[in-house]
Amino acid sequence: SYHVTERATICLCTKGEAMFKVNNLNFSIRRNDLMIVRPDSTIATLSISDDFDLSLIVQTRHFTRKNFFSKSISLADLMRFISQNPVLKLSEPETSFFQNTRKLMLQTILSGKNKFRDEILYSLSSSLMMWISGQICYQMQTEPVVLTHNDEIVLKFLDLLKEHYKTEHRLDFYADHLCMTAKYLSVVCRNVTTHPAGKMIVYAIIGEAKRLLLESHLTVSQIAADLGFPNQSSFGKYFKKEIGITPSKFRQSV
Repeated sequence: SYHVTERATICLCTKGEAMFKVNNLNFSIRRNDLMIVRPDSTIATLSISDDFDLSLIVQTRHFTRKNFFSKSISLADLMRFISQNPVLKLSEPETSFFQNTRKLMLQTILSGKNKFRDEILYSLSSSLMMWISGQICYQMQTEPVVLTHNDEIVLKFLDLLKEHYKTEHRLDFYADHLCMTAKYLSVVCRNVTTHPAGKMIVYAIIGEAKRLLLESHLTVSQIAADLGFPNQSSFGKYFKKEIGITPSKFRQSV
């Protein structure tokens, strides 16, 4: 078994079959099955056929935080579905679409002389993620997910987080609104998503900070104000603690 920390993995079974344990739940995949593994997941191989083969796309957390799914599915619904149903069953044309897009991405990665290589790769990746989003939306309609009490708590927390993360950085704020202790909320979030609640707040803030640094012309001071920090200095310390470099150096390094 191994632990996936900073990467999201999309696996298409091209032949054979295998059974995996993902975060203590068992899932089998066969030809034309697409398995999605979230960052910070633990994966173990339980069984595998001799002819088993996969096509893989692995993305860093930076890509997965770009809200590819925002136009068609909420983050809460996405996390809930993938946690319980990480395997999508594709038709032959759908499998061909995935494979053809993956082939284009690989060709783009290898085309080092193309001035716009990164932009092309990002567009292809975004398109593929939106396509997968559509597959998830369809399968959610045909395979409703049964929510546990803890699932419902996490969904309510994510809704609050989406609304308030720019102004409320304290875990106590969210716990109070959900009528529970911060410790209990954190334990529930860890059990459902593998992330403690405090880290999920950090991910929301840092993810938006990265997006603004990379995609906007706002100054670091303006971004700090937008994200609810009292000044640029406090934002810089917060960002450096999580990422290891200052916001300005992060913007320059990409």
